[in-house]
Amino acid sequence: MGERLTAPICNRCHERTARRGGATVRTWAGVGVVSVFVSLMLWGCVQVPVDARALINAGYAAALKGDAATTRQHYEKALAAEPGAKGHRVSYGWALFNLKLFDEALQQWRQAYAGVDHDAANIEVCLALACHRTGRKAEALEWYAKQVARDERFGEAAGVAFVTSHWRALEQETLRALFEDFSRRSAPK
Repeated sequence: MGERLTAPICNRCHERTARRGGATVRTWAGVGVVSVFVSLMLWGCVQVPVDARALINAGYAAALKGDAATTRQHYEKALAAEPGAKGHRVSYGWALFNLKLFDEALQQWRQAYAGVDHDAANIEVCLALACHRTGRKAEALEWYAKQVARDERFGEAAGVAFVTSHWRALEQETLRALFEDFSRRSAPK
């Protein structure tokens, strides 16, 4: 009991160290609230909400780098955190499409179509692109016709060029081929 504790500040880790009998014991005295929170989080005492938007962005960035495993990991975490979010599956589909995983993109877009407000999303063109890339040409043309009925710009070459001006090369190439097929089919004979 007569032994005195000293608590010098460690400049490296900003923790106070208490020395007792030659042993160093780390304490939380004088440490900021953030450090305590982080430690409690790491110990599992506090749950931190998942930032789904950040996971979506990281997943899409991983897709652009060609990393399918990391893409899937980020998107699955985001979907688990916000299962009802309408745009997450659409974004996941675009990421998979750019990874040339067309069947998986189609699967994500089909799931998105089941839960999307169809007045607010161009999901039909997504489904058309994936169907076209997976060899389902007739189904692709049906989806594309629905998109054209909803947005006339997709029925004209100038409109397609305008709408897709910011799209990636693979996306533009696929839509151009789809537009040509659609134009041939709908041209008067």
